Amino acid sequence: MVDVRGGVAVDQDEVSPQARRDAAALMIIAAVNGVATTWLAAPGLFSPAAEARPLADAIVGGLR
Repeated sequence: MVDVRGGVAVDQDEVSPQARRDAAALMIIAAVNGVATTWLAAPGLFSPAAEARPLADAIVGGLR
């Protein structure tokens, strides 16, 4: 998990230092909630476990 609020992600070049940490944390929470809501509405659409890495890469990629 990327620790945006603690600065770990910035230190590891996962997140741009210019990204506001609170905004980045909110974006991650919103994205995860959206994935969960979509899966709950249509569980056969995708497997969260199988798509965890690509989803995480896409979410964190938006913070670079």
